[in-house]
Amino acid sequence: MNPRKVYILRKELNHYRDVIKACYDNNITPVVTMMHFTSPQWLMKLGGWKNPETADLFAKYCEVVFKEFGQDIPYVLTMNEVNLPVMLKELFINMNFMPPVGMDAKSWTAPGWRESAAEKCGTTIDQYFTFHMASDEASLEIVKDAHCKAREVMKKINPSTKVGLSLALPEIQATEGGQKQASKVWHDYFGQFKSVIEGDDFIGVQNYTREVYGPEGQVPLAEGTEVTAMGYEFYPEALAGTIRNVAKELDIPVLVTEHGIATNDDSRRIEFIHRGLRGLHSCIENGIQVLGYLYWSTFDNYEWTFGYEPHFGIIGVNRDTQERVVKESGHVLGEISKNNAVN
Repeated sequence: MNPRKVYILRKELNHYRDVIKACYDNNITPVVTMMHFTSPQWLMKLGGWKNPETADLFAKYCEVVFKEFGQDIPYVLTMNEVNLPVMLKELFINMNFMPPVGMDAKSWTAPGWRESAAEKCGTTIDQYFTFHMASDEASLEIVKDAHCKAREVMKKINPSTKVGLSLALPEIQATEGGQKQASKVWHDYFGQFKSVIEGDDFIGVQNYTREVYGPEGQVPLAEGTEVTAMGYEFYPEALAGTIRNVAKELDIPVLVTEHGIATNDDSRRIEFIHRGLRGLHSCIENGIQVLGYLYWSTFDNYEWTFGYEPHFGIIGVNRDTQERVVKESGHVLGEISKNNAVN
């Protein structure tokens, strides 16, 4: 192996070893995600997520990481939002073109973006196949295979680690006559992944809103409906509804790995957190196994395609000075955590 590549690998492994240590030093339980959308350039040269060998390569990567510090990882997600490519596919069909996910939305119509991206990776357009493109049956099977093989190798190295994956799941509701549409969407978002999730220790649920379906498809929001800065309906009760829908079909614990709101009005964030957690508590009272709740996000983050404009964080970030300021919502969530109770 190239000595420079070995050095880079060791440097990155040591970085994440330090991150995990920092969690423990501050009484934080680390929940690690092995793949959050991005893939190395060299994988694109091999065909990316349309190459069946990618499943084995991903498992090998997980093996290397777990041999280094798997004993310090109590919870791990193989991949983030495995169903997102399916959700994006429907959006892209309606838009009638494939945009470069991860880039400024205003640049989506730029001609030749895919050819340019492939060139930057040192490959051709027929080989350039990112995780976000894995929405057809063949590539989805590769993703599922990667998850299963990674789970097997990580459990073999450290059996005590709880392994799962996360799904982006709005609560799916139906109006009169919309049940068939809603059922199809729920199958696309969730049902088709059940077979691989059933062997997991838990499922990561990521919820932000609901989608309502009628006989003709998704029902548009009524005029005057409150929406977040991302354009979603403000509907924190969707978290409990989604967890109940999952629990009807899967008898494994649920970990809320994302639930949050983009807003510049922190009072709405506080309301969102309170109402979401009240619903979550009702799920626990009804006997649903809930391992925990992770708010998205700790800091105002860089949001895919939207940059720094949407503010999800309970801690604000000044992009010029890097100053961090804890918002009132951060103090509220901290009190809920400390007291293990929500009003």
